[in-house]
Amino acid sequence: MSDNNAELNESFCNLLFSNEALNEKETKTFTNILKTMNDDNIHVPYEMITQRVFECDENQLDVVIKTANESLTVVENDENKNIIDSTRRHLELSKIQDRFINEKTKKADEKLNEINENSEKLSEIKNSIYSDLISVLGVFTAISFAAFGGITAVSNMFHGLDNNKSHVGFLLICASISFLLIYGVSVTLFVGINKLIKSEESEKPYRFSGLFTCMLIFIPILILIFGLIILYKF
Repeated sequence: MSDNNAELNESFCNLLFSNEALNEKETKTFTNILKTMNDDNIHVPYEMITQRVFECDENQLDVVIKTANESLTVVENDENKNIIDSTRRHLELSKIQDRFINEKTKKADEKLNEINENSEKLSEIKNSIYSDLISVLGVFTAISFAAFGGITAVSNMFHGLDNNKSHVGFLLICASISFLLIYGVSVTLFVGINKLIKSEESEKPYRFSGLFTCMLIFIPILILIFGLIILYKF
């Protein structure tokens, strides 16, 4: 395409996509451009028309196409009828292409948003599974530690019951202290597990039952006192 043709096509598109109705001077200029295109066998600048249509705001597209058709009607005559008809057909084609592309783009965006939402849900499920797994393993570890420690302490205590009363008192003292230590370690495990698995939104600390905790502390203390009495009084 020569520079003259490029300039001619640019003027053609500027007048075609004028925002207002053509005045007398613009109408004459547009008519002369169409005559030159017809005489010199210059094709309609389809690619430039398509670009102008695609650059239009979607909400204003119908108005732009209508204004362009009105401008073509003003300058239409028998001599340039073929160019006018080709331009009108391409305007409609470009409008259909633009809306088709926009529709496909919207659907692609919706699919992408849906994929992102599903990805976030899967990530939440994965984190939940990991949290549950850590909780189960942590609780199992704490219970196992407490159970085996308690069994060992009780076993040692009953193992010495056939000895003298002082020794029984000493065993009771050791058993009660061992129980308190085991309970303290278990509490530490549960609190640590809670801090490890709790979500960022939840800032509430792990809470123990007040009554249950008091009983678990009070009973070993009674046993400890009873063991001291046996150890020092008898």
